[in-house]
Amino acid sequence: MNTYTGATTISGGTLAIGAGGSIAASSGVNLTAADATLDIQAGSQTIGGLTGIHLAALATDVYLHDTYFVIAHFHYVMVGGAISAYMAGLHFWWPKMTGKMYNDAWGKVAALILFIGFNLTFFPQFLLGMWGMHRRYHAYPPDMQFLNIMSSAGATVLALGFILPAFYLTWSLKYGEQATDNPFGATGLEWQSSSPPPLTNFHTIPIVVTGPYAYDAVESERIYEKEEAITREVRERILAAEAERPVKETNVV
Repeated sequence: MNTYTGATTISGGTLAIGAGGSIAASSGVNLTAADATLDIQAGSQTIGGLTGIHLAALATDVYLHDTYFVIAHFHYVMVGGAISAYMAGLHFWWPKMTGKMYNDAWGKVAALILFIGFNLTFFPQFLLGMWGMHRRYHAYPPDMQFLNIMSSAGATVLALGFILPAFYLTWSLKYGEQATDNPFGATGLEWQSSSPPPLTNFHTIPIVVTGPYAYDAVESERIYEKEEAITREVRERILAAEAERPVKETNVV
């Protein structure tokens, strides 16, 4: 290690720990909507954030730069922090958008396949990068063949994990059960609207009965029932008032 590398490793490593730690801690913010896909997303993003420490420290980045370690780190951050969150959001909002429920068991199977396929694809690339395999090379040493085959096999499993939701979500549009207004017992005014919502978003003015982040397990069912009762009562009153309203007669000349 030369003098410059050794002198900058201490300060660079300290800054990297701070930055990497904040990235890892930020993954906890995304756990408000408890979902299998979000749990996977949190763990993957944490690994991506922690491996960024090594790329931010000069002493290790000199060796790991432009290797497969960088590719693995990038995908653990982006797939763990963005793509998995997108898949979770798609499943979370699908009943509200379409008015149809998908098969929840298939959703959990798809999340498990995504988890296995993703780690089988990119975790071996951490090892390949540490062994010195650079990016954009069309050939590599024979002793790296096994991990490359494992990564390719994992990519096939990962593709299946993305294709499977396309099938059961499309299937639900025609054969899925009618979704209720709040199928997940979530808080927030948007879940008082019908599924799918009307063009005006709400049939009636929504009523606030709890905070948007009151996810207490004991109170959630009671709050949900209270919201349903109040919303139903308001709708009945409005419909009754509209039925009793006299119709104005117009004389056509």
